[in-house]
Amino acid sequence: MKNIVVLKNDAIGDTMQSIPCINKILNIHLNDKIYFFLSNRNKDIYSFFDKKNTERLIFNHKLNIFEKIKIILFFIFKKIEKAYILTPKGLFFYLPFFFRKTKFYAICLNDLNNKFRPSIFLRKYLYHYLINDRTGNRGIKSTKDLQLELVNNEESDKNLINLKKIKEKTSYPIKNDYIFFHLKKDTFDKLDWNFEKIENFLLIISKKYNVVFTTDIDGNEYTEKFKNTFNLFNHDNNSFLDKGKNITYFHNLSGLELLKLIANSKITIGIHGSFTNFSSYLNIPTIDIFYIKSEK
Repeated sequence: MKNIVVLKNDAIGDTMQSIPCINKILNIHLNDKIYFFLSNRNKDIYSFFDKKNTERLIFNHKLNIFEKIKIILFFIFKKIEKAYILTPKGLFFYLPFFFRKTKFYAICLNDLNNKFRPSIFLRKYLYHYLINDRTGNRGIKSTKDLQLELVNNEESDKNLINLKKIKEKTSYPIKNDYIFFHLKKDTFDKLDWNFEKIENFLLIISKKYNVVFTTDIDGNEYTEKFKNTFNLFNHDNNSFLDKGKNITYFHNLSGLELLKLIANSKITIGIHGSFTNFSSYLNIPTIDIFYIKSEK
C-alpha cells in the first residue's frame, strides 16, 4: 500500500471546487493510504470522503512554525509516493525540492507583473503541474477544471463522495421550500448595490418564495441592518428571532451547516464562486452571477 497526501488546508468554500478532483484521487488510489491535510476551517468536509483508506490531519489555515515542522517530519517518516498540492501555499512548493522521490502534482500560478507561484526554479522539481494563467495571455480555466486535468484518469470514475450528511434536512425553523442567496459585499459594491437595493431585491423574491441568505463570514457594514430588518437565525448562540417575514438572515453560519442550507434549497443565487459551484455540483438550479469589468 502506497502513501498518498492531499494538501488542502483551505477555506471550506474553496474546498468545494476541489470535490470533483478529490473524487478522481479516491478512484485512482483505491488501494492506497490517502492522508488529507485539512484546516480548522474545512475539517468538517472530510465526512464527504471519509473511507477506510483515508485519514484526516488538521492544521491551522495559516500554518505556524510547529505545523510546518510537523509536515516536514511527516514526509520524512511516511515515505510519500505522491502528493497533490491543491492549496498553493509557500511551504508546499518547497517540499518537492527536499523530497525528490515523491511525485508532486500541483497547480501553479502566473499572475500580472511577472508574479509566479512557485518560482520557475521550484517548478522543475514538480513531477507534473498545470498553470493557472491570470496574465490575460490565454483563456482562463476554472480551478475545478484545472484540478481535474491535473489528475486526469482515463478510467471511468465512480462517485465515491458521500453526500448523505449534507442532504439531511435541517432543523432550522424555516419553511423547506426556499431560495438561498449569498451576498458577497465587495462584488455587489462594484455593481453599485447599496443596502436599499439589496433589500428591494430580497423583497421582490420573497413575494413568491421564502428566502434565506448569508453574507461574508467576517461580517460587513450591513450585518446589523440585516439583523434588525429580517428574521434572524444567530449561529453564535443558536437563537431564532421570527419577525413574521419570508426572509431569514443566517448570521455567522459556516462549515457543514452552511452547506446543508445550500443543499436543501430550491434555487441558489450568488456571485460565481464556491457556493454556486457546490449548488451546481448537486444539480440544484443555480443563478450564477458573474462580475466582469469592461475595459474601454
